[in-house]
Amino acid sequence: MEFRGVFLTKGFSLNAENKNTKERILEATREIVNRSSIEATSVREIAKRASVNIASINYYFGSKYDLMAEIYKKNQTNINNT
Repeated sequence: MEFRGVFLTKGFSLNAENKNTKERILEATREIVNRSSIEATSVREIAKRASVNIASINYYFGSKYDLMAEIYKKNQTNINNT
């Protein structure tokens, strides 16, 4: 608990950091998949591009295909809102 308190006393926001990590993963995936396909894209490549630990992808999305489903859902929402 002390470790967590150190971050909180320095103004570190767990929610903001989590959102930033998730968005970086989404953006990295979009960039990579735009150049190739989801089948040709590895989770390791996504993690490297997003500068995150490979476990973060499973933590936030569960799998590469769940990650793609999230991107698809966001794209559909953006299309419907325009």
